[in-house]
Amino acid sequence: MIAKALLRGDPVRMFYGLILLVAIGGAGCERNPEARIRRMQETRAYAEVHITPSPRLLLPQTDKAAPPEDFQVYRETQARLVKSPFVLNAALRDQNLTKLEILRDQPHPIDFLEEHIEVDVPATEFLMVSFNGPHSKETTKIVNAVIDAYLVEVANRESSLRAQRARDLEKAHADVDEEIKKKMRHFRRLATDLTANGARSEKQKFALEFADSLRKEVAQTALKLLRDRARLAIVSVDTAKVFPRQDEIDAEIRRQLEQDAVYAALVARQSVAQLLRADDQSADDQSADDEPHGQIRDFDQELSAIEKVLAARQEKLRERVSARMQNAAENARQERKAELEQAIAVNERLTAQLHEELARNQPEAPATAAWAVDLDLLRDELEQLRGIDREITDQIIRLKVEEGAESRVKLYRKADSP
Repeated sequence: MIAKALLRGDPVRMFYGLILLVAIGGAGCERNPEARIRRMQETRAYAEVHITPSPRLLLPQTDKAAPPEDFQVYRETQARLVKSPFVLNAALRDQNLTKLEILRDQPHPIDFLEEHIEVDVPATEFLMVSFNGPHSKETTKIVNAVIDAYLVEVANRESSLRAQRARDLEKAHADVDEEIKKKMRHFRRLATDLTANGARSEKQKFALEFADSLRKEVAQTALKLLRDRARLAIVSVDTAKVFPRQDEIDAEIRRQLEQDAVYAALVARQSVAQLLRADDQSADDQSADDEPHGQIRDFDQELSAIEKVLAARQEKLRERVSARMQNAAENARQERKAELEQAIAVNERLTAQLHEELARNQPEAPATAAWAVDLDLLRDELEQLRGIDREITDQIIRLKVEEGAESRVKLYRKADSP
């Protein structure tokens, strides 16, 4: 309609048309995200981090590319975690930060930082963290402290957990290695004694049969105890597994939202709005006052309202899903711990009874018979211990290799002083 008025040369309509064009252009500039980001970078203290679309792992079998929607959820989650209370509290543990004039007289510094720290997306794989206020040396220190706390408490936490797990396994490896050395010394002594005592008689062989069955049962029970105690130690110490991973929580939230009526309404209205815009673009001579424009505005208002409702539901779902998954993981850990404790108690009682029975029948078996049985049993135990040692070594190697993988989130730019 404005173009037609200009072509007809109507001076009144030309005047109001020009005013409308200027207003529309100004509003468009205000809504331009890139212009807004540039203004923030020019007037605020800001820092940036880079997020890779998929985790960077060194082992191919564990390096799975994440779909685009998973990356978007991951990026939004990281944006919220930057302003989370535990990150802000970690930043405030720096005494030099709390002495700043801007924070010194704040009764609730965490609330103050949560209100003034803003997180934006200047590009697909970047997050920009800024302080909503004039650019100064103090706001620069605040932004850098928050970024450092986020990298330590959130971004690099997975690497820290792998390092702790590797240290625990190295301790278990040292214990198993010491047990192997002890049994090897015993094995050599028995082999030497058995060779010196010579062949056994038929009577000795008969006495050996019963001792052999008892000792094999003792060895099998001891190995069960060794395995169950090692598993119980891991279940009791490795509490990091109690907390569900963030991607599991996000996947469950997404699955529930797809079944939500509000989400279905949002998708349906987005499809209708796209069709209306396509029809509107195909009609070049249609004016702004015609019906399709009004329908598009109505759908935009409905979409905005639905998105707000959906965002609120997503936040409530995140709290419920996280709590439910954490409780389920903790219950499973406690059940497994109880099962192992019960199995250990049963095998300990059985071991004590077998030792008593073996002690009662020990005089009937000659020393050479006992040495021969012990030698065979020690050989079997050594083979099994070496197998456990190889498994632990493989896990340690894998964890140490993964420690060399780059973090998915890396600092791209620290805040500069004005």
